[in-house]
Amino acid sequence: MSNNTQRSSNPRNNLLGFLESQPDLRQAFEKVREIISIIRDFGYVRIFTLPTFEELIAAGQVLKILENNDIRASVNVFPYIETSEDVPVISIGMRFPSKKIPVIEIVQGPLVKDENRVSFWLKNGLVSSIVIKVLEEIFVVKDDIKVYSLVAAYASLNNIGELEEILIDELEEAGIVEKGFTFSFYKWKQLPIHYSVAYTAIPYFLGISANPQKVESYFKSKNIDVPSDATILDILSEEDKITQVIKVLLEYLSNVSKRERNVKEILYEGVDLKEDASKRGDLPLILRHGFKQGSIVFLTVLDVSLYHVVSLVTLGKYYYRAEDLYISTLKFNSTELPIALSSLKVINNVGRKGSLLHFSSIPPSPTLTFRIILDLGYIQEKSHVVGFSDGDQICVPIDSIRYAGFDITNVIRKAINKGWQISKGCLCKVGGSKEFKEFLSL
Repeated sequence: MSNNTQRSSNPRNNLLGFLESQPDLRQAFEKVREIISIIRDFGYVRIFTLPTFEELIAAGQVLKILENNDIRASVNVFPYIETSEDVPVISIGMRFPSKKIPVIEIVQGPLVKDENRVSFWLKNGLVSSIVIKVLEEIFVVKDDIKVYSLVAAYASLNNIGELEEILIDELEEAGIVEKGFTFSFYKWKQLPIHYSVAYTAIPYFLGISANPQKVESYFKSKNIDVPSDATILDILSEEDKITQVIKVLLEYLSNVSKRERNVKEILYEGVDLKEDASKRGDLPLILRHGFKQGSIVFLTVLDVSLYHVVSLVTLGKYYYRAEDLYISTLKFNSTELPIALSSLKVINNVGRKGSLLHFSSIPPSPTLTFRIILDLGYIQEKSHVVGFSDGDQICVPIDSIRYAGFDITNVIRKAINKGWQISKGCLCKVGGSKEFKEFLSL
């Protein structure tokens, strides 16, 4: 793997070329450059970030890029402890209140540019990609750090944007990734097809999840004969059979979901990490099997430890243990989710909607369970919050709060003041439905 990707000679791929027709943003970037110069002289910067997946990835990238360029940095995850340190700040995904110190904000919203502060945002990409494109105009940025922007993009609920497409082109040219049609099934290049389908989280096959024998029986009921040890790779050359497999799986999804299903959920143009790149770099091996499923496993790390998300090199080594969390969550959902969804009720409070799903225990990965419920189409309104209860405590995934369009920093502040705590990528509190209804009004 090459050590770094130099900025592309194509003006469109360079940030400054990208901003050619946007003079306000170009001026904002020059302010970013000015504050980075102050940070260089100071030798240290604090990075503040929301406890949400994309922002944590971006914060980790900033941390590594600065450290690789001899600038000390620390990551502070919201809600952070106030300090009296007079230190420059880079804030990811949120406004930073102090006006006395140099601050760079990578945050959606109106452009802000004054003596000590600049807020920078591009509508054409996600926060992780924006961070990469901004910093590579100033520093050397290693390829393996850029890869995580694609992980963040594939894990998000948004489509791949223009900046992500540029990064894909750059990494493809560097020999790190390759583009092509791929499947979203879990480890589809390795596992027998029955296992691969059974252990796929998104799309989620309610009723046959975590049970390869049921997948095999379903194929047989549709007169599809797939050997028990055959992978998707083994039958790719059999055009009629692979077409039939895709068709009956889409049919199954349509029968268990509350939304229309599309062949792109199963077969799509994706990006795979090249095998030799993963061997030479400090990158998660599982990404070789497609970012779409790999990113879901990556997403669950948020439920385990914020530290492992923000320190990306550590995460590359830690990644494999996250598979246990992934599998345990699918097994949990395969038995608990059908019952919970059958009694799903909508709670209304001050114009907000929410649903509290009751389980025998809190899911191993609440974030992944929330994504599965979204995939099934049970939550179709953007303002709808999902929470989980085991009878003793309630957990509301922070990703659910974001998806509902709430002001995350405001909700977290108010929730903590009301006795909620952050755990497993959620806001959690001992209590029942009354506490959840009150949460909706925060």
